[in-house]
Formats: sequence, structure tokens, C-alpha cells
Amino acid sequence: MPDEFLRKFVKLKGILYWSRDNVFSVALVFAFCFSLFNGAWESDAVAKRKRQARSAQKRFRKKTVKLPPRNLFSNKNLSPLQNLKVAIQETLSGRWLAGGETAVVVSNAKTGNEILSFNPNLPLNPASNVKLVSTATALDGLDPSWRYKTSFYGDVPNKEGQLTGGVYLKGDWDPLFGMNNLKKMTVSLKERGVRHISGDLWMSGDTHRDLINTLLRVELRTPRSKKNAARLALSPPLDFVELMSNLTYKKRGRSKTNLVSSWTMNNGVRKLRLTIQGKAKRGRRYKYRKGFKDDPMVSAMMIKESLQKAGITLDGDVVFGTFEDYVNASEALPVQLATHSSKPVKELVALINKWSINWLADALIKTAARQKLGGEPSMKAAIALMQEWLNGIGVSKNKLLIDTGSGLSYNTKMTARQLVRVLRNAGGYKIDTEGEDHEIFMDSLAVGGVDGTLKKRFRTSSEEPFVFGKTGTLTKIIALSGVLKHEDGQDLIFSIVTNGTVHRHRNEVRKDHEYMVKMIRLFQTETQPNKELAME
Repeated sequence: MPDEFLRKFVKLKGILYWSRDNVFSVALVFAFCFSLFNGAWESDAVAKRKRQARSAQKRFRKKTVKLPPRNLFSNKNLSPLQNLKVAIQETLSGRWLAGGETAVVVSNAKTGNEILSFNPNLPLNPASNVKLVSTATALDGLDPSWRYKTSFYGDVPNKEGQLTGGVYLKGDWDPLFGMNNLKKMTVSLKERGVRHISGDLWMSGDTHRDLINTLLRVELRTPRSKKNAARLALSPPLDFVELMSNLTYKKRGRSKTNLVSSWTMNNGVRKLRLTIQGKAKRGRRYKYRKGFKDDPMVSAMMIKESLQKAGITLDGDVVFGTFEDYVNASEALPVQLATHSSKPVKELVALINKWSINWLADALIKTAARQKLGGEPSMKAAIALMQEWLNGIGVSKNKLLIDTGSGLSYNTKMTARQLVRVLRNAGGYKIDTEGEDHEIFMDSLAVGGVDGTLKKRFRTSSEEPFVFGKTGTLTKIIALSGVLKHEDGQDLIFSIVTNGTVHRHRNEVRKDHEYMVKMIRLFQTETQPNKELAME
């Protein structure tokens, strides 16, 4: 027994001596063990959450932009306005803005007098600042309480709940009509007493008029070994959609997969087949999104499935035709059975300007053109309506080019002076243009440090929010236009547009814009009573 203990002691002593002489190796072993048991093999979801948390911390450190020093206008040899011009000129010639073209215009909101300007008539691309024009035009052409209406039409159901002659879905080009709205409509149809539809489901066949705004998301998880199969998941779940994979697996190189769709008929049942094909790696997760804006059959199948889930059976198939065709084919005059009303125009305008939703901006201005000029919605008519509104406020076609309602175009050209005029007229600062539309427009702008695309900008704890504006971003294009409100009513309207800078420096360009706006704000607050604000 003592001999065995002695042997173990000698062995342990040898290990300790080896550890002392190989400290680096021991440290590596301990580091490996620590990482092994502390999450080196953690799940993808946990790793993603950690990456998001690190990114959020990094963004948080960059959120706050320092206010300019309070002694910015301490040079008594120059007036506050001259000091402001010098400070802005220094910013424009700085590192981030000197490489491009920048226009700056500041004007008194009430009088319209221009306080300062740099390149005011230089035509630049204002990106999403075009939404200021399209939303103001839409408010001028539509009642603020106007709503899109999507309805089911058909015969009055009998006592057994049978509806003869089929049913017609009459859309209104509602850009926000989705699956949840359709579900509520089918439930209302059942509450109306409909249990069985003897006939076909009629639709116009216009994918934009009757579009059900649903984006299908597919998630693929490839197997780790050959024994297992790939797992596919669809969101939202739809019975008429079947998922398939046709993949080849490789160990090295880049994955190259894509999602394709096709219609199939199996025993008289129509199915939408989504197939993922290409080359992938094992043990990975892939995500896909697919929309069907140009396929009316997808919307039709969604309606059929929604009717089925609501407990309403349908005998016929899908028929595409006009409402007049449906009325002529029906035995009786159809009545409105169920209706969905969208959000009012004033709420849609707020969504567009606060969150810069491109497709909604284009859809709303096309709707305004349809309501005011007649015909079907088109971008050509929408542009004509916007040009008509601009002419009405004194903005000529000179140095102006607008080809969308969203500003998602590299052909757009506007001057900063024209944007200031748009804001002054749409905001109701002119004495002869007061009304509800102007209040709605001002409320639709993003509020600095509070909401929209300005939620994380212009944060300050010393005073109430003072920036109400609209941002704009495209590659090598940054814009910011809005209103600086003041408690005494001496509001200022500004527009800053930069083109041609390096896109990876866009955050630095935005900070320079913010710095200029805060200098203008400081001039606004430190020159009260504001004699210089009334200067020509």
C-alpha cells in the first residue's frame, strides 16, 4: 500500500513539474475546455441573439450627437446669422461633404423669407423627400377619411345558408389588404348566414386590384448526414402550397440555391409547388421570401382556403372576369355580403412619411390620381397629378424631374429651394392655405428622437422635440428636410440634400446634416426676439 501511494505521488509530482514548464500549453487546454462548456457549440439562435446584442450596443454608442457649443456665436465682430453661415460653410467643406454636392436652404416658415442658402437652385436627387410631394398631393386629392373598400358580392343566402350564383370579390386596389383582413371577411360572410356557395369564385383578374398582400416565407434546414432528409417550413401555413427540395450537397465553396414556383394538378386539386433547388451545405439554415404580385391565382386560392377554414364550402372553381360579367351571369342582382375598410388616408400618409414605405407611397398617389382624374391607377397619371399640385404652389417644371411617388429612382431631380416651398405650402404656413389637410401633413412627419426614421436621431433631454422632418437615402444620396418648431411661432423650414458622397460614409454624412440642423436650431433659439428671422 505505501509503495502504491508513493508511485501515485511521484506521478502527480511529475505532472505538476511538466505543467510548470509548459504554462502556455496548459493555458490552451484550459481555454479550450472553458469555451467548450461555455457556449462554443451553442445553437444558431443563441449565437444570433448575441450578435444582435453586440450590434445594438455598438449602435447605442453612436446614437447621441453632441450639441454645438453654447458659445458658437461668441464672435462679436459677426452677427449670429454671419456666424451661422461661416459654421455651415466649414461643415460643407469638411471631410465627409466636400467630395459631393450639397444644397442647404433655410427659410422663415411664416413669411417665406430665405435666411440662408447654399446651392439653392442646384438640381439634386432628394430620394425619399419626394414623398413630401406625393403625400401632399394625395391629401389634396383625397378626403382624409377616405378608405379602400374590398367587398364580397353575391345573392342573398336562403334559410339553409346556400348561396346560388357564386360570389364575387371586388377589390379596390388596397395595398394593405392581407390574409388577416380576408379571414375577417370570410367570418363576416358566415355570420351573414352563408354556409354553402353553389357556383364559382369570381375575381377581376387584376393582380393589383384584388391583390392579397402576403409574402410567403420558406425556411430550409439541411440535414447533417445522408440518413436524414431536409426540413422545410412555410409561413404563413397554407394547405394549397406544397414544399419540395431538389438539392445537391457539397463540402466546399459557396452555396447557390433558389426558390422556384409552379402550379400542379393532382386528382383535380390545384397546388402551388415551391421547390428549392441548387447546391447547399449540410447542417445549414436557409431562408427565402417570395411574393406573387403578378399571379392572380395565388390570391384566388387564398380566398378558397379562407372560405373552407371558415366552414363555407364552394362547389365551383375560380373564374376571372369583370363585375358586369358576373352580374350578367347571375340569376339575381348581387348584394354586398361582407366588406373590409382600410385605414383612412390620414393614417396611410403618416405611415408613408414617418417610416418611408416606398410601395405604399406609390400606391396611394396612384389611387389619388384615379379618384381625381378617372381611369385605372397608373404612375403616369400620378406624376401628372403631382406636377399639377406643384404648379399650383408656384414650383415650375424648370430643374424638376419626378418619375415616382416614393423617390425610389436615380432620375429624380429637385432643388432644395423647391423642397422648402413644398413644406411651407403643405404645412399650411401660408395664410391662405389653412385647413385640416395641413395639420394632418405636419403630424405625418417623423419627430426627432420620438418616432419614424428620426426616432434615433436628434435625441435631447433638455427640451421638447423640435425637429419634424423627412429623411431620404439612396446609394450616394442623403437628404433631410423638415421644420424646426419654436414655442413663439417663429418656425424655420430647412432642406439639406447631398449627392455624390461615398455610400459607406453615409452615417458620417447624416451626422454632418444633423450638426448643421442643430446649429440652425441654436441660431433660432439665441436670436429671440427674432429680428434676423424676418430678413430677406
